[in-house]
Amino acid sequence: MYVGRSNASAPTNFFTYDMVGGAAWGNGTAIGTVDANTGSGPRDLNALAYNPRDNYLYAPKRVFVEHPDSPAQRVGIYRLGKNAAGQVQPVPMSPSASGSDAVKHTIPVIGLPDGALGAAASFDRVGNYFMVNGATSDVYLIQNLHQATPDGGAVLAEKLERLKETTVPDGFEAVTPGHVAGQRAITDFAVSPQESNSTQTVLYGMGDKVTAGWYLHRYRVDLASKKVYVSRKLIAGMDAATGYMASTAFRRDGKLFLYSADGKVYEVDADPASATKWTVIGTVMNAVAANASDGASCMTSIEASNDGSSAAPFATMANGIDEEFFTSILSNDKAYLQPIALSGPGQNATVTPGSWKPAGGGAAPAAGGITLDPATGKFTVQKDTTPGTYTYEYQICVSPEVTPAGAACDKAEVVIKVDHEPVWAVDDDFGTVGPSATPLAPSVVANDKVAGVQAVVTGASPNAQLMPNIWTKLNGPAAGDLSLNLGTGQVTVPPGTPPGDYEYRYMLCTNTGVTPEPCDPAHVTLKVVVVDAVDNDFGEVSAGTTATALTPSIYGNDTVNGAAADASNAALKPGSWTLVSAPTGGSLTLDEATGVVTVPANAPAGDYTYSYEICAQPGNKPCDMAQVKLKVKAPAPAVPVVKAEDNAFGEVVAGSSTASVFANDTIDGAAAVFTGSGKNAELKAGSWKAGVGNPAGGKLTLNADGTVSVPADAPAGDYTYTYEICAHPAGTPCDAATVTLKVKPAPILALDNHLGSIAAGSNTVSIFANDLINGQAMQPGVNAKLKPASWKKLSGPAGGDLSLKEDGTVVVPPGTPAGAYEYSYEICVFPGNAPCAVAKVTLTVTAAGLVGAGVTPVPVGSPWALLLAALGIVGLGRRFTGRKSA
Repeated sequence: MYVGRSNASAPTNFFTYDMVGGAAWGNGTAIGTVDANTGSGPRDLNALAYNPRDNYLYAPKRVFVEHPDSPAQRVGIYRLGKNAAGQVQPVPMSPSASGSDAVKHTIPVIGLPDGALGAAASFDRVGNYFMVNGATSDVYLIQNLHQATPDGGAVLAEKLERLKETTVPDGFEAVTPGHVAGQRAITDFAVSPQESNSTQTVLYGMGDKVTAGWYLHRYRVDLASKKVYVSRKLIAGMDAATGYMASTAFRRDGKLFLYSADGKVYEVDADPASATKWTVIGTVMNAVAANASDGASCMTSIEASNDGSSAAPFATMANGIDEEFFTSILSNDKAYLQPIALSGPGQNATVTPGSWKPAGGGAAPAAGGITLDPATGKFTVQKDTTPGTYTYEYQICVSPEVTPAGAACDKAEVVIKVDHEPVWAVDDDFGTVGPSATPLAPSVVANDKVAGVQAVVTGASPNAQLMPNIWTKLNGPAAGDLSLNLGTGQVTVPPGTPPGDYEYRYMLCTNTGVTPEPCDPAHVTLKVVVVDAVDNDFGEVSAGTTATALTPSIYGNDTVNGAAADASNAALKPGSWTLVSAPTGGSLTLDEATGVVTVPANAPAGDYTYSYEICAQPGNKPCDMAQVKLKVKAPAPAVPVVKAEDNAFGEVVAGSSTASVFANDTIDGAAAVFTGSGKNAELKAGSWKAGVGNPAGGKLTLNADGTVSVPADAPAGDYTYTYEICAHPAGTPCDAATVTLKVKPAPILALDNHLGSIAAGSNTVSIFANDLINGQAMQPGVNAKLKPASWKKLSGPAGGDLSLKEDGTVVVPPGTPAGAYEYSYEICVFPGNAPCAVAKVTLTVTAAGLVGAGVTPVPVGSPWALLLAALGIVGLGRRFTGRKSA
C-alpha cells in the first residue's frame, strides 16, 4: 500500500506498507515528499491512486485551484514516479506552462467545479481513474491517464450519475446517494479485483462515522452507461476507530484493509463467497496517525498454480492419436482473483508466447511432442510421442498489459505422463440418420486403435474384438432398438425406429488370446429423424395455352418425425427433381420453395412421372424419395371471348344514322368483323329489340354494317335497344349490349308525296301537309316557304306542265296530257330562308272526270264545269264506241 500523509496544508510525505497482518504497521517506509504549492490553496495531495497501466501514482491537490493561464481548467493532477534513489518524484506534465513549478508538473483537468476537493480515488485494471469530490460527494471518471503526454492538454473529468443500487449484494442495503454538509460518505475507496471486469468496476469505500456506526459503501459503476449504483453495509468491530478512513486498499489476495486517521488498521474479509464476508478479521493493527492522508494499492494480481506432480501427473495420455486434453492447464489459475479468461469482453490474462517449454531445461519427448494452444490453455499429445513423464512450464500475465512489462506475470509447471495405447476406443457420433435396413458406415472401430495401429475386427488376422452383450442403450426412445454387428462393427437403424436421440455403449478389446485382454469402452451417439416423402398422383390435367400450377403442394403429405414437412424441418434435395418418364418433349417444373408443380403451356399429352427427395433440416439428412404422377389431356378448343360493348349515342337527328354499334365489340380481344374473309362475328337473328318506354310509334333500324337508322318521322324522345353478337362460325358464345340515344326532330323535313291519279283540270291536296318544321306541321308563310324556282319537272309527258301554289296544292291544268309526272320542290325555314329541304311529288294525270284521291273537284255551274261536261260527253262517246268495237 502507498500512503501519502500531510500535516494539514503541508507538503505530502509518501510511505509504503507491506499490508501484512500483525499488531503494528508502524510508520511505513518513507519514499519521498511532494510539495503541491501553487502560491494559493492547500499544499497537500489527496485522492492517491496507483495506475497499473503505466506503473505511476497519481494524486491531485486536495483542493483544485484555477489554472493561472486557463481559469476553466483546474490544477491539477500529479503523475508520480520514482527517481534513481527510489524516491517519489513528480513527472513534468506541463513543462511549457507558465507559473509555479507545481503547475508545470500537473496535468490540467476540465469538467471539475471550482473548489473541487479530491477526497478519494482509485484506478481499475483498464486505467480508469475514479475520484470523489469531497465537497459534494459526486463521483468523476477520468479515462486513459496512462496515455497523457507532456503538454498534451487537459484531460476530461466526467461526472457520473449516482443511483440507488438495483442489484443489491447479500448483506447490503440500497441507498439513495446524497451529500450531507460537513460529513463525508467516502474519504477513500479501492477497486475490488474480484468483482470488477471490462464492463463494470466495483469500488468499496468508507468515510466519516455516522450515528449507527461505520458504513462500507459499495459503488458499482456501469462503464457503458457511466452510472454509479450505490449500496452500503454496516461494519462491526471498528469501535476503536476515531477518525475518518484515510486509506482503503485491497491486497492481491482480495483482503480489504482500512487505515483510519487515528492510525488503526482493520482487515476485512471482502470475499463475497466467504462465510465471514464483510466482517473485521484478525487483530486490529496500529500505525502512525494518518490525518490529511490518503492511500493507494497495487491491485494487479495473477496466480499460476502447478498442475500435477511426478507421483500424480496432471494427465496420463495415450500416444495412439493426436489428442487434446479436455481440461485447460489454466483452470486452477486466477487473474484479479477471477478464473482465467483469455478472450472476449471479460479477458483478464494472456499466455506469454514462447513460455511453453520443458521446465528447468529438461528434455522434450524424443519423438512426437506436447504442444499448448495459447488461446485455450489446452495441450495436445501428438501421435507416437515417446512414452514418459514430462514437466512443462508456462507463464501467464494480466490483461490489459501493465507497466513495466512482466510486472504482473506468474509461472507454473504441468506434469504430463505419456503411455503406449494398448487399446483405444473413440466415441462415434453418426449425426442425423434415418431408419434403413442398410447398416451405417463406417464401422464404429474405424477410428479405434490397438497398440497405436488401426483396430481390425474382421479378416484373417484381427487385432481387436467387440465384446458380446456389452452393446447397451444408455439413452433413447424406449421402442427404439439399434443393432451392432460384432463381426463388422456396423450399426443398423432398422425401419420403424422411432425418432429421437440415441446413445449406446460398446466395448473394444485386444485380440491377443492372452487373458485378461485390455478393453476400452466407447459411446455411439446419433439422432434418428424419420423423413416420409409420400407419392402424389394428380390424375388428369388439361393442357392449356398458359402454364397451369397444380395444387396442392407435393410437400403437403410429406412428414418429418410425423410433423408436416415445411421450411423449418425439411428442404428439397438439390437436383433431385428428376424425370422418370414423359411424352417426347414433355416436362414439368417444380417450385422448390413451395412444392408446386407446374404444367407448361401446350404440354404434350400423355403420362408423366417425376421423382424427388426431401431431406431433414438442418443438416440435409436423412432423405426420402417419392414420385409425382399425372396424365396430361389434349387441350379442349378454346372458347372465344365475346364482348359486345354498350353504346350511348346521345342526340341523333331524325332522318340520320349513327356510327356502327359494332365498332367497340371484340372477339378474343380483336375487333368484331361481320363480313369478308376475316369474319369472326355475326349478329344474332332477332336480337335487335326495342326497350320498354320507347316513344310510341318510334322504330329504329339496325343495319348490316351496325349503323342505326332513325326514320325522318321518328318521334322525338329517348330510345333503348338491345342486340347480341355471337362468335363466328360456331354461333356461340354470344354477348348482349345496349344501345341508347335521344331522337331529335330535324329542323326541316320535306317528305315525298305520291298523289296517285289526278284528273286534268283539278288541284291536288297540299304537298306540304306531311312536311315538318322542327317536328311541327309546316304552315306556309308562317314557319316555312317554298323556295322560289325550286318547283322542277323531273319527268312526264311532253307539253304537260303542272304548277305549285304557295299553299302547296298542285294545279293540273285542263288538257294536261295524261301520264305519270314527277316533280321536285324545296322548302326553307321561315324566317331566315334556311335551312332547306327537298322532296319529290309523283302523280298520274288522267282524263277529265276521272278524279283521284288527290284531286280537288271543280264547282258545278262554273265555266270549268261546262267545259268538263262537254269533254266528258265526248269521252263517253269514245268509250262507248270503244266498247262497240270491242
